[in-house]
Amino acid sequence: MPSRLEGSYACYDHFLEQVTRSGEPLGYPASQLKAISQITSLLKAGLPADSKSDITYHLVGFSKGGVVLNQVLCEAAYCWEQAQATAGKLLALPSEVTHFLQNLGEVHYLDAGLNCRGAHVTDPQVISALSHFVKQESQGMTIHLHGTPRQWDDSRRPWVRLEKERFKSLLEINGLSVQEHKYFDGAEPTLLMHFEVIQAMRRGQSSV
Repeated sequence: MPSRLEGSYACYDHFLEQVTRSGEPLGYPASQLKAISQITSLLKAGLPADSKSDITYHLVGFSKGGVVLNQVLCEAAYCWEQAQATAGKLLALPSEVTHFLQNLGEVHYLDAGLNCRGAHVTDPQVISALSHFVKQESQGMTIHLHGTPRQWDDSRRPWVRLEKERFKSLLEINGLSVQEHKYFDGAEPTLLMHFEVIQAMRRGQSSV
């Protein structure tokens, strides 16, 4: 859930370090591990203490909520970069944070997009560090990109598609598992399909 609404705009202040008044991210600085700390705090409150040993975590970010996923990935990459500066060991993190990072199995971007740039991670250094982290510290992770013409074919916001393609390309170049799922392919972009994709994803009705 967003931490607040600014008019009709969702704002994820409790996950992101820097946002505008209307909730757009001002980059993804990761040193505070703000998103991961918030998520693990919620998990700790909601899960029995003895249930986490065999859990694989899956994250879904819908629409603007994709920025939270970006923040999580940047923070995982930051942990790896810091480990290289400390003799190859991960930061002295709380056990629930380490467990979450090492057992993050799937990340689903569900029709992610913004009215400004920054809907996807396009920094090669971040993706490279993320790749090292996934390959050496986690059980393996797959990133799923789910989209509709509402986001990927919007001529008024061409950066959404371009950033998605750049993100996917960087993931593939760095050997990370990524799958693309397109829904309502060929249909005229509408706001309704943007919300209908939630059910379409659950039913596995992508055309790609």
